[in-house]
Amino acid sequence: MPHYHPMRSVLVPLCFTLLHAQENNKEENKEDFPSVVTKQDTVTIAGKKIDYKVTASTLSLKTAKDEDRASIFHVAYERIGMGDRHKRPILFAFNGGPGSSAVWLHMGALGPRIVPTTPDGTKTLPPPLTVKENPQSILDVADIVFIDPVSTGFSRAEGKTKANEFHGVNGDIRSVGDFIRRWVTENDRWASPKYLLGESYGGIRAAGLADHLQDEFGMSLNGVVLLSSLIDFRTLRSSVADDLSYSVFFPGLTATSHYHKKIQGDRNELVEQARAFAFGMYSQALLKGAAISAKEKKSVADQMATFTGLPASLFVETNLRLSSSRFRKELLR
Repeated sequence: MPHYHPMRSVLVPLCFTLLHAQENNKEENKEDFPSVVTKQDTVTIAGKKIDYKVTASTLSLKTAKDEDRASIFHVAYERIGMGDRHKRPILFAFNGGPGSSAVWLHMGALGPRIVPTTPDGTKTLPPPLTVKENPQSILDVADIVFIDPVSTGFSRAEGKTKANEFHGVNGDIRSVGDFIRRWVTENDRWASPKYLLGESYGGIRAAGLADHLQDEFGMSLNGVVLLSSLIDFRTLRSSVADDLSYSVFFPGLTATSHYHKKIQGDRNELVEQARAFAFGMYSQALLKGAAISAKEKKSVADQMATFTGLPASLFVETNLRLSSSRFRKELLR
């Protein structure tokens, strides 16, 4: 017999009531919020005062019949007083997921205002939530447009168009590409140097967009920035028949171990040495599978210990295949 939850009798009817109210007020709510909000502000970067205009807006993507099929929310930062704006570089930035809005790049890295974090950048500070100037923003050298793909942030499918039409690799690339073309056209920026920046899955999106924008619209990019980007899902996690991720991850294990003072020496040199080892001796050992000799396994494990500060016995125990979760546990033990 199902267990009875007293709160369920209250929450379920309340949820249906709220959903009904939301449907009734959907059109009214659209009228409550302006479609475009523009403000001006300043930020100090490299000791210089930077005046800028920020615009938060939605841009409608159209069907062949000129009907709305999606609305793309975006935030654009443009430096003021730079003379010929057509010579001013512009960067289109997005996070990954897939399923993430651009809030992380916007409020955590590139925007002129960011959320304060702990010194290592891994956690936000306790409430109350505030923002601070970001002296590392690139707004001094380029305008920035942060894009929320459909179904992330405030971006949504519209009309008769189903959201899942935008959720595949190609649908995602086409919709973001359509947005970039429309934004560049409506803001008269075709002559500006144009760049893409994709984080995580955004790397796949950026790679696809570079080809799509050129083929579909004749829009040439001046550059693509890949920030901790994913290009091949095989590198993300291992499988029984595929050890590629272990080789790809290994230089990162060395850098992490150095940060936590488990190994000593010049970090960059250590990482380069670890990379050479990972794609040489280590990869060859992994390819041998169960055929590897105990002597060779011990030799490879000793090298792995040198590059991570963890005991060689741990790598022998895990058959030279240490998972990232086990690595974190052992490193911080």
